[in-house]
Amino acid sequence: MNKSFFKRWAFLSLAGAMSLGVLLGSVGCSGKKPAPEATGTEPRQSNSTAGGEEETASGLPSWNDMNSPTALKYKPTEKNYDRDFTMLTEVSEFYYTTYVYDYETKGEPTEICDMAIWQRQAFLEEQFGITLKRVDKVGSESTSAFTQAMASGDKICDVTCFRGTNSMTMAAEGYLLDANRIRALNLDAPYWDQRIREEYRVGDYLFTLDGEFNFIDDLRTYVVIYNDTMYSANDFYTKYGSPYELSEAGKWTFAQMMEMIKDCGSLNTDQKEDGTWAMVTEKQAPYCFLLGAGVQMVKNDKGNLSINFKDNWQSVSDMIDAYMALGKDQNVIFADRPGDFADTTDIWSTASNIFMYNRAMFRSTTLSAVLRLLDMEDDYGIMPVPNYAETPSGEEAVYHCWVEPQTHHPLSFPVTSASDIQTIGEMTEILAYYSLYGADSLNRAFYDLLAYARLCRRPEDTKMLRLVFANKTYDIDHAAGITGVYKVLVDVVAEKAYGTLASELNAIKTSSETKMQQWVADLMLNVAKKHPDLNN
Repeated sequence: MNKSFFKRWAFLSLAGAMSLGVLLGSVGCSGKKPAPEATGTEPRQSNSTAGGEEETASGLPSWNDMNSPTALKYKPTEKNYDRDFTMLTEVSEFYYTTYVYDYETKGEPTEICDMAIWQRQAFLEEQFGITLKRVDKVGSESTSAFTQAMASGDKICDVTCFRGTNSMTMAAEGYLLDANRIRALNLDAPYWDQRIREEYRVGDYLFTLDGEFNFIDDLRTYVVIYNDTMYSANDFYTKYGSPYELSEAGKWTFAQMMEMIKDCGSLNTDQKEDGTWAMVTEKQAPYCFLLGAGVQMVKNDKGNLSINFKDNWQSVSDMIDAYMALGKDQNVIFADRPGDFADTTDIWSTASNIFMYNRAMFRSTTLSAVLRLLDMEDDYGIMPVPNYAETPSGEEAVYHCWVEPQTHHPLSFPVTSASDIQTIGEMTEILAYYSLYGADSLNRAFYDLLAYARLCRRPEDTKMLRLVFANKTYDIDHAAGITGVYKVLVDVVAEKAYGTLASELNAIKTSSETKMQQWVADLMLNVAKKHPDLNN
């Protein structure tokens, strides 16, 4: 292994407590498996091809090697820009080191990902004359300031990093440029996420990008964690096989997960958070698992949106009923459902403790919550969100791990950046490229940190993590607020109002086509009114 790895590993051993103090608030770095060019949504293919940390001659994994053919193909041309690159973010003060490390107020970084971000800033300024800066706005102030600036035609930033839901709102208002028409961007490159190109696309337009420039989309990706102690105690290795082998073979399904949950037998679930459970989860779990089946209420076929259940309502309705069974299962506890926890002071810490102290075999949540398990003495592992059906024999396993649009923050280009879009595009490319490639990149820091957090202890751990990242899914329906299915399912689970589900879904069935057509029409109209021609 390269010397840089050992240098960072030694640093982690000294600064681990502080590192995880940051991570417990859901901060980390991004790591995504390089993906092939987007080829549309049907048939959907997995982007996963690599296994564990296979090293090249440089001592780096192949996806970080700056001398690899892919890295050399996309390497930016060296030039001196001598200008600021400003980013308007929506995240709170706690997250600012996602993009820019404020040395003047924080001093030298003491956390591994902060170090990588700081090094990235210094490198871009020294090699390219690019000074990364964050516009000083917090939370909702950012979106309000942005909306006012767009309405008056004032430039407030070069790029934005808003929530996926707010990014879709800004796109529908005509405030964001089409990334597909920015010639300086190499969107097929592995440092850009390919799934979001397919699933947030509207017509020929693409208003949002995810990639190696930040880590939030990785940490907000849903997974299933299994408790190895409880899995072994139930003799599930003998009965079902290894969780990793099931996942890699494409045999990890929702039906099998529910069978395991029931196979846990009678548990002392009457003690709420002090009891023992087959799974601890969250209200959006049924919707997350529905997406895990590859079923999205709004189907996106190369930018052409349609209501997925328009002509197969009974089939989709039956699938929803199957997933809602999770909410009724007596062996499953929901951290954020009223009444499930007696003490609601810190439900997410409580949910982690249930799993950590071997009182839940599974936990379905985002990867950020997994990083709360540093102090867990027993082994655990992560699995993708289960599929609805097994992958046919001989085919590569395909999963759908949801990136929640209210908590991930894609990058977009305001219409006010159009006059300088070639330069801004080039700088964005440089930022993304050097976040993936090199021994001191954010991507390397991410995997080093997860190794310290015991998520990448073995090559098979890394392989499973990369399988998850290669099979992300972005749901334009919930991001744009089109059909309302997400809210219905979450509310029904929260209120245990399962008797109302059919009528509410039938109402959505009646109105969804009109809502979707209106949303697309409004977006296209605003884009036509407010978008400059980037081809000139």
